[in-house]
Amino acid sequence: MSLQFVTGSSGAGKSQYVYEELLRESAEHPEKQYLVIVPEQFTMQTQKEILQKSPVHGLLNVDILSFNRLAWRVFGETGGDSRPVLEDTGKSLVVQRVVSAQKKNLKVLGKSLSRQGAVEQMKSLISELMQYRIEPRELSAWTEGSSPYFSDKIRDVQTVYQGFRDYIRDHYLTTEEVPELLCGVIGKSSLVRDSVVLLDGFTGFTPVQNLVVRELLALAEKVTVVVTLDGREDPWQTGGIHQLFYMSKRMIRDTAKLAEETHTELLPVRKADSRGKGRFADNPELAFLEQNLFRYGNRVYRKTGQAGKECSGIRLAEAADPTQEVTFAAEQIRRLVRERGYHYRDFAVVTGDLDSYAGKAERIFASADIPYFLDQKKSVMTNQLVECIRSVLDMMIRNYSYESVFRYLRSGLSDFTPEETDLLENYVLAAGIRGHKMYRETFVRRPKQDREDRMLCYNGLREKFLQETEELYEGLHERMGTAGRKAEALYRFLVKTRCQEKIKAEQERFREGKDLLSEREYSQIWAYVMDLLDKIVEVLGDEPMKLEDFRDVLEAGFQEGRVGLIPPGEDQVTVGDIRRTRLGRVRVLFFVGVNEGIIPQSLAAGGVLSETDREELQKKNIELSPTAREEIYQQRFYLYLSMTKPRDLLYLSFSRTSGGGKAQMPSYLISVVKKMFPDLEIRNLDADHPAGERLETPEGRKNLLFEGLSGMRRNLPSAEFRGLAKWMRESPEKSRELDRLLLASRFYRKDTGIGRAIAGKLYGMTLVNSVTRLEEFAGCPYRHFLDYGLGLQEREEFVFTAADFGTIMHEALEYFTRSLGRDHREWAALSGPERDALADTALENVLGNHSGLLYSTARNTAMVSRLRKMLRQTVWALQEQLKPGEFRPESAETSFSGRMRDARYFLEGGAQMKLTGRIDRVDECVQDGRRYLKIIDYKTGETRLDLTRLYHGLQLQLPVYMQAVLQEEQKKYPGESVEPGAMFYYHIRDPFIEDAEPGMEKAALLKELRPDGLLRSENAIVRLFDRDLVSGASLVIPVSLNKGGEPSKNSGSAAGEDFRVLLDYTDREVKKLGSRMMCGETAVSPYRMGDQTACGYCPYRAVCQFDERLGDRYRQIRKEEKGAVLEKMRKAGGQEENQR
Repeated sequence: MSLQFVTGSSGAGKSQYVYEELLRESAEHPEKQYLVIVPEQFTMQTQKEILQKSPVHGLLNVDILSFNRLAWRVFGETGGDSRPVLEDTGKSLVVQRVVSAQKKNLKVLGKSLSRQGAVEQMKSLISELMQYRIEPRELSAWTEGSSPYFSDKIRDVQTVYQGFRDYIRDHYLTTEEVPELLCGVIGKSSLVRDSVVLLDGFTGFTPVQNLVVRELLALAEKVTVVVTLDGREDPWQTGGIHQLFYMSKRMIRDTAKLAEETHTELLPVRKADSRGKGRFADNPELAFLEQNLFRYGNRVYRKTGQAGKECSGIRLAEAADPTQEVTFAAEQIRRLVRERGYHYRDFAVVTGDLDSYAGKAERIFASADIPYFLDQKKSVMTNQLVECIRSVLDMMIRNYSYESVFRYLRSGLSDFTPEETDLLENYVLAAGIRGHKMYRETFVRRPKQDREDRMLCYNGLREKFLQETEELYEGLHERMGTAGRKAEALYRFLVKTRCQEKIKAEQERFREGKDLLSEREYSQIWAYVMDLLDKIVEVLGDEPMKLEDFRDVLEAGFQEGRVGLIPPGEDQVTVGDIRRTRLGRVRVLFFVGVNEGIIPQSLAAGGVLSETDREELQKKNIELSPTAREEIYQQRFYLYLSMTKPRDLLYLSFSRTSGGGKAQMPSYLISVVKKMFPDLEIRNLDADHPAGERLETPEGRKNLLFEGLSGMRRNLPSAEFRGLAKWMRESPEKSRELDRLLLASRFYRKDTGIGRAIAGKLYGMTLVNSVTRLEEFAGCPYRHFLDYGLGLQEREEFVFTAADFGTIMHEALEYFTRSLGRDHREWAALSGPERDALADTALENVLGNHSGLLYSTARNTAMVSRLRKMLRQTVWALQEQLKPGEFRPESAETSFSGRMRDARYFLEGGAQMKLTGRIDRVDECVQDGRRYLKIIDYKTGETRLDLTRLYHGLQLQLPVYMQAVLQEEQKKYPGESVEPGAMFYYHIRDPFIEDAEPGMEKAALLKELRPDGLLRSENAIVRLFDRDLVSGASLVIPVSLNKGGEPSKNSGSAAGEDFRVLLDYTDREVKKLGSRMMCGETAVSPYRMGDQTACGYCPYRAVCQFDERLGDRYRQIRKEEKGAVLEKMRKAGGQEENQR
């Protein structure tokens, strides 16, 4: 029995040396058994390397194994433990079951273990405890001298860990227990006894692995351990954790101690000498990097006799983002394959953040026709079948909520077509269908826009949906149902909906599309799900289980699920992780993502035990996985191993922004390399990226095309673009693509409109218009065309919106005002109790028309109380605003097409326009033979009268309504002078009053509730609104009087002449807008006024695709003072008179 260490730095040829010796000895001694033991993920690559070195390309007495594979070989020979092994998925199922049962007993972890991924973390901690041979009872000692919080957390861990061990005892093994069981029977194995054992690829052994190593030392003829260690280092001086080769020296120390315990002869250390014959024999830069990276001395590389010459073995690159990094790697791979005869297998791309870079590598390499293998087990969580199962269970648990129903129907495996799903979704939103009970009852509520016969279609979809899911609903809600019964119900559902057939169809589609990795994933997923259901039946089958717990158990299983992807070919680029991926003979390595937070990796995302917890345990000499500090130093060692893999060329790249656009900094590693190689320049891929390289990949060609097309618009096409365009023109397929791009580059909006004839057919020769429609047209003609010309509509939803709030308040105020008129009662004379009682009656009558909506949810029911409070406050304020004045309500909700004649306009081309609308309230006052009118429009939003917006047609409501009322009243009273008095918006709201003086709260509230708008500024008329106003600010109108008794500059008032100018201008503007509509104007021409635009709440942005970056421009409107706007209106009227 003997032990020998073979050491050497990375690239020194250690593995090559021991493999050649092993093959030579195995050929000379065919009677002996040779065992090569490597980490699990390295077995295939090691077998491939040894086979390639074998003279006969075959292995008779050599086995390549991992520790687990060794165990099963020995168990097969000796008849080991017959219990099945509980793998990670099974462990998660058991942990989830224990957590659900013990949740009430967990003081600290009870809530946190319900988070997604928390069960996986607990499972990992249990695996760690078992790897380090820590029993549940030992955890009690951890709490001694610790804080109450830490003690409670450890007791929670102990509870779950003990429950886990109790549950599997006598039934299952875990992978962590296998090495211990192996040690119990390995002595009986002829495979191991007197064999020659080689351990390669390890950076250290866990405690349970050390048990096996100890037995190997006692049984084998010889054990050789290959260790990565600089030849200049003393293997017996372990040193501190901060030293680069600390892990290697600790492995030597611990293994030598095992040899001493087993009385195994320790042979002299053999050092692999790389000088002149190692990996870097012809590459002085990479040799210097290997010899000095992370070492003391700060040595600097100078190329002998070639000072300042570019470093040929190492490249540094700075990219804008990760996509540009991966694109650059693809370009270099294509170029080197073409120019230097490399094979794709000579390249590798590694990173410290494979999750972020994997998708980009898949997309870019596939589009560039670069064969690749992504060394990453893919999670099943995003697979279509898993999403179908998760969504249908979510639907059952959430009682058929809207979100859960359509998550399931859009999972891709339902029998519903996309069109059927859209139809049902539109109906469910419009009718407010929520809950399983509503789906079981016939749909009766018909949306406003639908015909009666449409209900047959909706109910047909309802019945189809129930037939698909009802059996599963009954099976999952079975009283006292067990986990096994629920698993069986789910299986029947998957069979009934033909999910296996659909998955196979997807697999075939991926195969035809040559997406081999997705094909491989879909070929395994059905078997994985069936195996998971079988495990649930086997492990938890007879356990009574609530549906939520069953869902959690499945989730735990899915989170563990990984689909292993086999390399699809021999000649391919390997894309992997710096720590896990085993690289073969790589000539060129691209190390991407060399950024802070990735290198070194951020360790902030803890687990069940935080970093503080682990440090406290370390102080108590409790050995567990490395702490964050230890992990940082270990990462340096893995960086060293990765960066010294390539034989010819090492690329290091970093990006200025993350994939999400967040700014990020380069890693410290970049500055480390720069200090070692001061002549090495960082290449900026934005500034220094020749077109010749970019032509290598579709991504690069696309960007070059876009730049060239942009240059064409400025008459500056580049020579590279012309060459690329010529190359594309010679390919029929690419020629069509080029034509599309050239057409797009010459795109500009042709706002020619639809013409008068089509407009007449769409709108009719008598245009029936609302003021809101005119304002929308003024905001953007194209939006008006989509709304009123094409009749596009947003989906109807059965929800209580701000618009519904406004409608109810309007109707209630109308009822209130009409009730007063019907009973011949004066608003201003009502007592407080009378006013409130009448307001409540008005609201109750109105709510009768909206009860289905308002009482559909608890939230909406609460809204009724708010409506009642707001209505009472509103009628109080409106009453207070009437009391000090002479105006009295004359009518409410007056319709243009009702009592009042239609407002008609004769337009260009013979068309007519008829305006319709409803005026919320009209008040009148007769004084000195003149009849003054006040109109009020109730608003629940924050609309303010803005004369600039009025001038541009964006706010026409109040002056249009005033003009209509004036005309109608003048007809009624031909002998009187009917004049405008005021036009107001009243904002229905509940303002927050603070800092009001004691006793002045009502006055402060009344001031906040003053109407907004415009009233006549003449003193006598102002006093018709507020007879008590002498100076200062009124509480009931938007006017402040100065010391001279005149309205201040900021008051909402205007002289009678200005009122007439404003109303005449509005009349002309309405006619102009109507004429433009009937001319067929449909320009995409939204306005901008300050920070407000017509696009702000427009639902059609995806239709018009208005984009300032592509040359689109807003119509800029500059806000002006009231006087300036009135002057412009006056001039506009004068110019029109002159033209006549």
